[in-house]
Amino acid sequence: MTKIFSLSLAFSLVFAAFGCRSAPDPTTSNSNFSTASAEPSKTPNVPPSPARTIPVNAAQIAGKSIAELDKAFGAPEESNAIENGGEYRLYKINGQSKGLAVRFYGGRAKSFNLILDKPFATSKEALKQVFNIDVGTSAPLKDAKEPLSERYQGTFGGVKYKKVSAKRQENGKGFIFVLAEVAE
Repeated sequence: MTKIFSLSLAFSLVFAAFGCRSAPDPTTSNSNFSTASAEPSKTPNVPPSPARTIPVNAAQIAGKSIAELDKAFGAPEESNAIENGGEYRLYKINGQSKGLAVRFYGGRAKSFNLILDKPFATSKEALKQVFNIDVGTSAPLKDAKEPLSERYQGTFGGVKYKKVSAKRQENGKGFIFVLAEVAE
């Protein structure tokens, strides 16, 4: 009986060692032979679009068409017709929960605004960091009707603006809202 048991044990060991390989052979893993499936991938080969973040260069997008901004920023999260035959579009900006609001008139981008998640200490810093608009040494224009805003007017970065401004959420707090309106 022990002879039969010994023979069956030996047979099992030989069978296990040579007949039932489930792990890959380490001696062939470095060969040029590929064990990858020849089936085509089901994932489309489309490069991801670059994520848009701030700063949004207002001078580069001023006067652009709806199609050009859709191509640059992707499909808008929201789109509505507005007065004077214009269109309002809201584009996603990574790192900002509110998005970039753009108003188009005559089919061209004329007004931009963004409500920020994090305030900036000065209006000049907010405009530079968000819209890449450097107002230099210009003094802000104050308006009694908008005491929380600091507004600038002129040509910055080669674009003539009717108004660029930054607004505080509360008196004594940082600037949380930026706006740029291109002059006609």
